[in-house]
Amino acid sequence: MRRTSTWPLAVLSAPAFVAVWSGWVGLGRMTGFGEVDLLPGLADVRVDTCITLPIGAEVLGVLAARVWLDPNVGPRARRFAFRLLWSAALYGSAGQAAYHLMAAAGWERAPWPVTLVVSVLPVGVIMLGLILFHLIRIGEPEPAPAPAPAGTPAPAGTPAPAGTPAPAGAPRRKADPVPEQGQPSADDRPGLINWLSGLESLPTDRALGARFGRSRTWGATLLREVAQARQDQAGDHNGEDRAGAEPGDSAVAAQPVFGPEQSSVPA
Repeated sequence: MRRTSTWPLAVLSAPAFVAVWSGWVGLGRMTGFGEVDLLPGLADVRVDTCITLPIGAEVLGVLAARVWLDPNVGPRARRFAFRLLWSAALYGSAGQAAYHLMAAAGWERAPWPVTLVVSVLPVGVIMLGLILFHLIRIGEPEPAPAPAPAGTPAPAGTPAPAGTPAPAGAPRRKADPVPEQGQPSADDRPGLINWLSGLESLPTDRALGARFGRSRTWGATLLREVAQARQDQAGDHNGEDRAGAEPGDSAVAAQPVFGPEQSSVPA
């Protein structure tokens, strides 16, 4: 590959650098930027904050252009860098135009809307630069694997899609056992309660949960519902017995039983 000499680019960018730098510094003086005591009480260090404007605005644009033109950067970071590049170019062009218009008119102080827009430049540069570096660092998410052609066996350990029947001879999952003859499924709650109520001895909550592939808590809750259903059935049977008894039965049962020697009825 033929290498291109970079000295024409240096000659081209040198005057542009001087003009842009002077424009940002002049705009900074019109909007309140200037010399500040950087470490008051600690050291006599004075810095002119006007230089923060050209460094922040132009370096961010150059960085965005570098990322956008780099083919080794992911598409998401390059799209963000493309938008950032043109935003920085428009912002810088507006700043240069505002400075030269105000300087040509003899203004010493910029109006407050210009001061407001220029003063937020350092904060915006920091946030946008962090986002750009974060996108470069994390890269792109791994693409989803393409579906395998029909008839291609799945790799070992790959779960089968929902609703796919298990191959012949494969062991069944414990979470979805096949019910025995006459045994309802785990989703048939009323059927389970009726089926368990008819058993002479109930299983433990652990055995019940393991039998249906559920938890021990599920088995304990089901056993409580079965016990409540048995109590309700017993109460219904007692009510039917009381309702079917004859009126004289209670009176006869309430009379004392006399023996032959204690009978008070005359012979």
